[in-house]
Amino acid sequence: MPTLRARMRLIELRSDPPGGSNVQVRLTPADVAAPENNGGWASPPASAAGGAQLVISNPDAYTFFSFDSEYFIDFTPVAPPP
Repeated sequence: MPTLRARMRLIELRSDPPGGSNVQVRLTPADVAAPENNGGWASPPASAAGGAQLVISNPDAYTFFSFDSEYFIDFTPVAPPP
């Protein structure tokens, strides 16, 4: 199955609502010119635009993230049920 890997930078990490138990995580495409990106934003190369926003209520999940860090997001199609 084909996959797509996007390199993203975390630009926002905050409680939503303030002081609440949910954390909002916002990501934007990472620097496409960085040498480690091999000249492309994704594998296979794709246009760098848009972003991703998550609301996480699991503390073990949101403590994984650090502001201004980069992460890969992998997209793999799900096979239809038999």
